[in-house]
Amino acid sequence: MDVLIREPKMEDAEALHSYFNELVEEKTYIICNRKITLEKEKRWLKEQLEKMRENRLVFVVAETDGKIVGTARLERKE
Repeated sequence: MDVLIREPKMEDAEALHSYFNELVEEKTYIICNRKITLEKEKRWLKEQLEKMRENRLVFVVAETDGKIVGTARLERKE
């Protein structure tokens, strides 16, 4: 199984939305414990991408067979 680690893009919003909501359903320990709407996911992702452009955030997704299977995020505190 090959895993691709890459930066996210706006086109990933739906896949990230599904990924995070699946984690909530599985009761996985994550910061958000409630499902979110696709609209909220898109707003959040847009904010994250802006922080990445400003070098305030590192955010990557792990992808296998075209499906997002993981994420990692590090944010610089000011």
